[in-house]
Amino acid sequence: MTQHEEAALRKLDAAFRTVSLNPKDAVPDVLYHYTSARGLAGIVASRRLRAGNFGYLNDSMELRYGGNLIEQIVSERLQGEPNVQVKKVLGVVHRVIELIGKELEFYLACFCTESDLLGQWRGYGSSKGRYCIGFETERLYLAKPKSTLTRVLYDGERQKSSVAKDISRAVDMIAEIASDGDPSDDFAKRVSGVLAEKLVRDLCSFKHPGFHEEREWRMVHRLEDLLAVEFEPVGGVIKPFIELSWESEIPIREVIVGCGSPSHAFRAVELLLMRNGFDQVTS
Repeated sequence: MTQHEEAALRKLDAAFRTVSLNPKDAVPDVLYHYTSARGLAGIVASRRLRAGNFGYLNDSMELRYGGNLIEQIVSERLQGEPNVQVKKVLGVVHRVIELIGKELEFYLACFCTESDLLGQWRGYGSSKGRYCIGFETERLYLAKPKSTLTRVLYDGERQKSSVAKDISRAVDMIAEIASDGDPSDDFAKRVSGVLAEKLVRDLCSFKHPGFHEEREWRMVHRLEDLLAVEFEPVGGVIKPFIELSWESEIPIREVIVGCGSPSHAFRAVELLLMRNGFDQVTS
């Protein structure tokens, strides 16, 4: 590749990683993770947080929803596209999106901006105990293996706009290089990879508008090391997961015991936290 092409790729990658200045996308100081008694005990004792395989989400339609939306937009852009290089790039991207959940795997840890959301309380735990862990967002970024923290989008038009904008940025970059001569095959291949990775990150943050009350954020990790994957049999199904860890300390700020939990549940959480060295964590 030429120096001009290298510079163009860096510019495209930087544009895809730019943080939104929309106030609605501002990262909150604390993000909340709802869990069961077993989940809370495991997180506190191990000082690790599980991230589940995207293909094994509770709502199997979620994976298809984002994938179908992106495939549709890419296909529409491909139709009638006169530029050969652009068609090659979009063709590669289309094939990559089809591999999500098959050969290309992502792992997610889910959070919520609210610490007292009825729908989340109903979804986790039981009448004997429901729990919510507040994490310091600033230190969530330090998790290993490296993950991306992103807000989930529920608005269909905004989802489509985001995908269309990403594709246009890549297409414009190809046109810019083409103005000085035919782009190299290596450049087109690299643009395909950068665009595909961005669209996959988009896919992991798209949910159907019907779930908008969840107010979810996600830590997303693209699997690169198969040895990092662990497995747990649940209800007759083997579910793959990875564990997120922190070199200093898992950034737990508080633990909330759900309303309606028995009185001894509060004391049990205090003992659990003290026993594992979380003396400064409120409960």
